[in-house]
Amino acid sequence: MVMSRSDSKLTSLLEEKLATRLNRRHCVLTGRAASAIHIALKSLDLEPGKVVVPDICCPSPATVTLYSGHQPVFCDVSLRDFNMCPISLRSILSQHTDVRAIIPVHLYGKSAPMNEILTIAENNGVAVIEDAAQAFGATFESKPLGSWGDLSVISFGHTKTLNVGWGGAVLTNDDNLAQRLRNEVKSLPQRPLDINKIFDEWRRVYYSLIALTETNDALNALFLPLPEIFKDMYLFSLDETLVNPIFRALDCLDDLVLARRKAARIYRAKLQHPKIHHADLDKEAAPWRYTILVDELFQKPVTDALRQAGIAASNWYPCLHKWYPVGRKQDEDLFPNSSRVAAGNINLWVDPTISPDQMDKTCQIIQDIVSNECP
Repeated sequence: MVMSRSDSKLTSLLEEKLATRLNRRHCVLTGRAASAIHIALKSLDLEPGKVVVPDICCPSPATVTLYSGHQPVFCDVSLRDFNMCPISLRSILSQHTDVRAIIPVHLYGKSAPMNEILTIAENNGVAVIEDAAQAFGATFESKPLGSWGDLSVISFGHTKTLNVGWGGAVLTNDDNLAQRLRNEVKSLPQRPLDINKIFDEWRRVYYSLIALTETNDALNALFLPLPEIFKDMYLFSLDETLVNPIFRALDCLDDLVLARRKAARIYRAKLQHPKIHHADLDKEAAPWRYTILVDELFQKPVTDALRQAGIAASNWYPCLHKWYPVGRKQDEDLFPNSSRVAAGNINLWVDPTISPDQMDKTCQIIQDIVSNECP
């Protein structure tokens, strides 16, 4: 669909508003955050090489790295915040001389240690693409997430804090990069008409494979062909009908963040137990989920009990290095914290639809199970 002049003007106004909010000079809208990461990598015009991604995060950054002509390589996360570990990042950069970019992901809405990451990147001459898809509305040292690095990415997609179903954006302060971004975004196809069907198929495949990998770790190799099979669900342009909904939702963003922070504080206060690990408190976060770690033997019983009680819970994310060619060649000993997070994470919903009674019930179920020696 060709946009009218009025549609194009409205899109430009939204891009200007987002850029202003995030203290950036330029903003380019895309169909989803994954598409934004793709054109960000393309705009850097890098020689083919590797891109460092945290081992625990949404698969999208690693997958679109492949589409951009590079290979994802993985680093461990920290148990302090579940984000990219600077010590591991330095180690990966020392082992791989062809790293072209780093994608720190603000997992679950909590900031990665951006100052350390940017210093490491600068010392190694490597570009940084900040992934704030799960953290729109958060800050780090009072500076908005989405305003760090050479480029940054935000999302308006399903389950995100500002949720209109689809949509993403990439931002930068570099005029030359901005022009390349605008050239690259023109190459994105329109959103597939059957996108919901594609996503449903992906979910069925994903959860079926996860179940298989729980019985045999070698079956993680079955994830290798998925990026090519489901490419259509990652790369597409913004549907202009979303521009007005994003405009309207922006007015509610601060209130949504406050509501999510309140829910996170309740979980943190009520889930105090020696067998429950919390990330460090981050008062500037914009929680996407509130995530705790339990011992591995409690993860499935807790998750199953919550779901049986009608309470949404998930265990995102597994260790990603097992699903991509370069990652599968990396030593398992590189990922002790990632393995701990993957085996013990419980993601709890914090969106405004979750009532205080539901949170109380959630906390009671978890406390009851972890208080038993045998779940």
